[in-house]
Amino acid sequence: MASNTIIRYIENVSENFSDDNVLSIILKNAGSGPFGSGCMIAAQALQQIYGGRIWVLIGRWSQQAEHAVLQVGDIFYDAAGPGALERIISRFSEAEGVTIQSARPIAPGDLPEASRSYLASTEVAQLLRR
Repeated sequence: MASNTIIRYIENVSENFSDDNVLSIILKNAGSGPFGSGCMIAAQALQQIYGGRIWVLIGRWSQQAEHAVLQVGDIFYDAAGPGALERIISRFSEAEGVTIQSARPIAPGDLPEASRSYLASTEVAQLLRR
């Protein structure tokens, strides 16, 4: 799927993630939404649909992964929608009150508190495809 096509399909991500059924699945499995411990479910669901690679945003003070996002080409995505990496970092920092220093591909041990339910991410992906 061409990058422009992906962008068109995924521009409504934030609207899709605000769907009650999608949020219900994430909350049931992660205990919080797609910007808390449900960020991996969100990123994995997007990855099932669009491919790409999961990255993490690294906190300036904690030096630890704070949030999972999907990278497809030079565009990054989370439940709030697409953007350049700088936009995703800025949006997350502002919304969550966390200073993000950098981003990198996810590594073993990152986001240990985040739910990684394959079943939940598959259910979310199915709803997002509608």
